[in-house]
Amino acid sequence: MSLELAKAARLIGFDPATGWPESIQAGNIGYLQGESEEDQNDIETLLRLDISAGHLEHTPIDVVTKYLGEGFEPCLLSFVTASAIAKWMQKHRITPSQLIAAWIKATAPEFVTNTAYSHGETTDARQARRHQMCIDAGLEFSENEFAPMPRGIGMITRKEGIFIQAFTKDVKAHMFKNR
Repeated sequence: MSLELAKAARLIGFDPATGWPESIQAGNIGYLQGESEEDQNDIETLLRLDISAGHLEHTPIDVVTKYLGEGFEPCLLSFVTASAIAKWMQKHRITPSQLIAAWIKATAPEFVTNTAYSHGETTDARQARRHQMCIDAGLEFSENEFAPMPRGIGMITRKEGIFIQAFTKDVKAHMFKNR
């Protein structure tokens, strides 16, 4: 049994003796993809939004009541296949984690799991595109180039599939290139 399989089995609770499951509960994708609890919640939120909007193939299982803070909220339990997640990650420009890549490789080998999203673009074009992603998301920036980046930049960074430091360096380079 591979280390990835054992770690995934521990995180989402399936039997590693049977190998990777064909589909995984959508809420558990965050555990396999995110490094921190915030990452996991962001991935799960994005998944739920795309499932409820019909942008992600899924198998609805049941509607359960989930306790959230001050009250209860109905929540759709659904399962997604590796091929659906591979397409979804390509669409959102999210680079699969080692665990997600291992799942896709085992159950949907027709999908490329290590994607590079450079598109052969120039540095200026890449910086402008990343800056535009932030504007499209409604982030507001300070005129001070030493000010911290606005809240929400992490989610955009994950869509791009790179570290936040590299992403913010590109955005700031584009914003302040004429100074």
